[in-house]
Amino acid sequence: MKLNDKNIATVDKFMQTNIVLLKGDLPLTVACRRFFDHNVGSLLIESTTDKKFGCLTKTDIINVIGKGEDPGLVRVQDVASRPLITIHKDRSLDEAMLIMAKNKLKRIFIVDSSENIEGVISSSDILR
Repeated sequence: MKLNDKNIATVDKFMQTNIVLLKGDLPLTVACRRFFDHNVGSLLIESTTDKKFGCLTKTDIINVIGKGEDPGLVRVQDVASRPLITIHKDRSLDEAMLIMAKNKLKRIFIVDSSENIEGVISSSDILR
């Protein structure tokens, strides 16, 4: 288990690094295919309007379909959760759990010191 200077488990030990990036102007049907092809729980979405990132989950797609909207006509950036909540990779697992609980999130993205996204950690990863 990776520990920081204070002998505390850090999030980079538990993060998943298989992040799938999708441009925000694509329809949800493309996102559905990416979920299937890559077997991931979330997609990183880059907005085409402001170049900021968001997170799209399978639940987001289900909510669109449940409302009777056509997933072929809805852009992923219009459904993705924003702003993207992140935590630095050297932070403690406890801190990640607190941020996730405070923001009612099932996952949080991990960044390096330059704010580059390196991974994602989910509540399932933590429980394992």
